[in-house]
Amino acid sequence: METSSISTVDDQPPQHQVFINFRGADLRLRFVSHLVTALKLNNINVFIDDYEDRGQPLDVLLKRIEESKIVLAIFSGNYTESIWCVRELEKIKDCTDEGTLVAIPIFYKLEPSTVRDLKGKFGDRFRSMAKGDERKKKWKEAFNLIPNIMGITIDKKSVESEKVNEIVKAVKTALTGIPSKGSQNAVVEALGNGNAGTSSRSWTFINTRDSYHWSFGMPGIGKTTLLKELYKTWQGKFTRHALIDQIRVKSKHLELDRLPQMLLDPYSQLHERKVLVVLDDVSKREQIDALREILDWIKEGKEGSRVVIATSDVSLTNGLVDDTYMVQNLNHRDSLQLFHYHAFIDDQANPQKKDFMKLSEGFVHYARGHPLSLKILGGELNKKNMDHWNSKMKKLAQSPCPNIVSVFQVSYDELTSEQKDAFLDIACFRSQDKNYVESLLASSDLGSAEAMSAVKSLTDKFLINTCDGRVEMHDLLYKFSRELDLKASNQDGSRQRRLWLHQDIIKGGIINVLQNKMKAANVRGIFLDLSEVKDETSLDQVRCLHWLKFPLETLPNDFNPINLVDLRLPYSEIEQLWDGDKDTPCLRWVDLNHSSKLCSLSGLSKAEKLQRLNLEGCTTLKALPHDMKKMKMLAFLNLKGCTSLESLPEMNLISLKTLTLSGCSTFKEFPLISDNIETLYLDGTAISQLPTNMEKLQRLVVLNMKDCKMLEEIPGRVGELKALQELILSDCLNLKIFPEINMSSLNILLLDGTAIEVMPQLPSLQYLCLSRNAKISYLPDGISQLSQLKWLDLKYCTSLTSVPEFPPNLQCLDAHGCSSLKTVSKPPGPYHANRTESFHIHFHQL
Repeated sequence: METSSISTVDDQPPQHQVFINFRGADLRLRFVSHLVTALKLNNINVFIDDYEDRGQPLDVLLKRIEESKIVLAIFSGNYTESIWCVRELEKIKDCTDEGTLVAIPIFYKLEPSTVRDLKGKFGDRFRSMAKGDERKKKWKEAFNLIPNIMGITIDKKSVESEKVNEIVKAVKTALTGIPSKGSQNAVVEALGNGNAGTSSRSWTFINTRDSYHWSFGMPGIGKTTLLKELYKTWQGKFTRHALIDQIRVKSKHLELDRLPQMLLDPYSQLHERKVLVVLDDVSKREQIDALREILDWIKEGKEGSRVVIATSDVSLTNGLVDDTYMVQNLNHRDSLQLFHYHAFIDDQANPQKKDFMKLSEGFVHYARGHPLSLKILGGELNKKNMDHWNSKMKKLAQSPCPNIVSVFQVSYDELTSEQKDAFLDIACFRSQDKNYVESLLASSDLGSAEAMSAVKSLTDKFLINTCDGRVEMHDLLYKFSRELDLKASNQDGSRQRRLWLHQDIIKGGIINVLQNKMKAANVRGIFLDLSEVKDETSLDQVRCLHWLKFPLETLPNDFNPINLVDLRLPYSEIEQLWDGDKDTPCLRWVDLNHSSKLCSLSGLSKAEKLQRLNLEGCTTLKALPHDMKKMKMLAFLNLKGCTSLESLPEMNLISLKTLTLSGCSTFKEFPLISDNIETLYLDGTAISQLPTNMEKLQRLVVLNMKDCKMLEEIPGRVGELKALQELILSDCLNLKIFPEINMSSLNILLLDGTAIEVMPQLPSLQYLCLSRNAKISYLPDGISQLSQLKWLDLKYCTSLTSVPEFPPNLQCLDAHGCSSLKTVSKPPGPYHANRTESFHIHFHQL
């Protein structure tokens, strides 16, 4: 975990402590520092490790985690370089398993799946760090578990200040939701033996003025159990009460007009009476409509009457919503208790129970907090010996439990054929961007409107969930979908398949779709991590082709990309995609990152709908084709690390928003290829000046020119960039002058490692970094007028002798390593008196 000078928890009660687990100096100086400030301003106690004092053993930090109530685990690209971070993560998992800690994962410019599955450089760094360490297995378990908790993703498109606010909100919500010790057994009692009072997972509605109350959640999450518990607890407070359960099943065998007869009669008495009606497992709007007359009587009747409805389809609440309650998955501690209750229901005191504890963890991990699955698995294992438990776990690794499958099958069977295909397709792309998934679906049998409708319908039915702009799917539903796809294709040979497994795709070095039992035309998607294919084949219907380490120089000559939407061939041996031009009317995404032999992109000349092109690490690529000017929908172009790239063609990509040229060390001149760029990375290039027409970049928000050692000046026309919020000029060694400009939008300015002699004074600045500067000897008096400045970094400004009066809203000043610093002004009186707890100063010894 990275260092910080902000660490004040000793005088605060540890039960309110938030521990931040992270790695990286860049994170500490920017994102984490802003996050810490925001948490403190919300009176949330924070602990982040101070590495300035390295004398303390790691056990002290692990103790801090034990004392904390919440951990923010920030996963970034360099996280797995640190054994400290990984050991902390192991401790976080242990405390989370015990139910003593709430973990909130934050994915900082990383995909959750990259962390969970240890992919790419993130995984490579972990394997290098953990090589030969006997704790490697436990660490991998921690990486697999923590990212599966619902977290927050921060990508290149994110506004970090908004994400900081989102994290603070999540922390405050988590703090208010931490249960007291007295409620530890409530969930097990309510979901287990049904003899307890209202569970801690239920909600209070008796004292509200609302009439309609909805409980919803995925199938098997515990809605029925909670409603029956509520009915049992509260029925005595009503003069009339009724419960109809299994409405989904009953409506299949009864006429809908029979449903009202199961309720209260006569209607005329409902106006004078306080009534409670509970409707369980409502699956269709017609069922509500059949009861609408009596429900309206109840709503218009005596104050205090209540209608409580449980459903797995939130869309049914439209027009009938007063109050809603989402039933969540169980945490690990409650999951373990519920599983043990059913696995040892008649044998709670058996001393051999301890021998099954380790295996119990495996079954609980499999269920991922799903109560009905825990109940089913526990019941199936009750009174069984150790050999049976081991055998059961092996079977679950091969295929899902039939009794659990049947729970999801009911919801799946009620989907339309388009929704069924969309559900199976989405299983291939969980943890992916929502827009990406919708676009991929729209390119198949569905139009764009139908694709969005399918995603919404599946979300409403809790078969998927969308969070932070991403599509997620519960692990049990994921296993169910894969099994379903295989079963459906076996029953109907014409049904399109999604190929996942090695044996499905390759057999004896031959692509299996050439065999008679699987036709290429029936293949819908391929997901491959192999390099042993010996043949070529035609896959005209493939819409998505992911092939890690593709072993050939080109795709097969007869490969027809007419339906191809998403092509990912990272770390491949490819030199060009295919010979000549091929029609690619559906192609939206191409990812050829780290294909070091790629030398030509001419095959993409007809990809006019391309939206994202990732060529990071294609070190042989020298130029882009002139035909790229036809790509009017291209919004993202990543050329990071293309060390042979010398120039860009003249073109106007009107949709381009993100352009990355980081580390293109031979790239000398940047032409303006789009007026609509919002994020521009030129760091590590050989450019010596910015284009003369750069004032056209009126939408530019981030400009990164870090480590541009040939850059000598920033032109005054930068001041005309009205949207620019972040300007990074770190380690531009020859940069001596920053122009006098007036910019109202610039919030972050990084000039660390430059040779400028005068500190810029921009009224809009909130974060200014001047560290590692040997030229600046004083700060201007006008610094006190910078009312927006909150963070000033002066580390290792070795010529700096004094700091005048502080800006009025400064929250952090870091002057560590300023060896010539003699005098420092005190913070202004009112600020010092009222907000000392939010002001942090870190000095070199004066």
